[in-house]
Amino acid sequence: MAASLGPARFDIRRLLLHSLATAAAAEWLARAACVDLAPNAFIAGLMHNLGILLQIHLDPDGIRSMIEARHASSNADTRELEIKLAAVGHEECGATIFRAWQLPEELIAAAEHHHGPAAAPQAHRRIAALVNVAANVALAIGNTYLLEPTATPVPTSALNLLELSPDDWENALLEVPARFLALRGAVIGP
Repeated sequence: MAASLGPARFDIRRLLLHSLATAAAAEWLARAACVDLAPNAFIAGLMHNLGILLQIHLDPDGIRSMIEARHASSNADTRELEIKLAAVGHEECGATIFRAWQLPEELIAAAEHHHGPAAAPQAHRRIAALVNVAANVALAIGNTYLLEPTATPVPTSALNLLELSPDDWENALLEVPARFLALRGAVIGP
């Protein structure tokens, strides 16, 4: 897949590290403050960006354009770039894969709405918000990748959906790195 992007290579390893950090954050947040979301928190975090791989395969020109736009301005919003430059968004691609695999609706909603959890179906809005917060924790602790190269502002609306406080956010930033490092060592190696 990366070869189809030509010189604008996509670092799949960085995406994997971001996904693993998101899973660690989702797991920690669920155990600490959203216990009802715990059963699917880790897997929802781990798989939230799987749609990017399908997106690269289906629309290499769009992804290449997004990468070029990122090089020009690292502040650009991923969703805005997708709307402007890609044939289909990674959230839609992820949801499509998960529906084809007949995964639970909760995981589909988390993949489909992790950038905009308020748009998720009511029954699954909190898991989408959890993945949103977890992905932002992953970025904030340095697990960025080519399409999201910098940390974003604290996701206040998603925190509010989960009834989490700024202290919960700060605690996640302190606690998740150790869990991520342990997972990274077990899954990828040093």
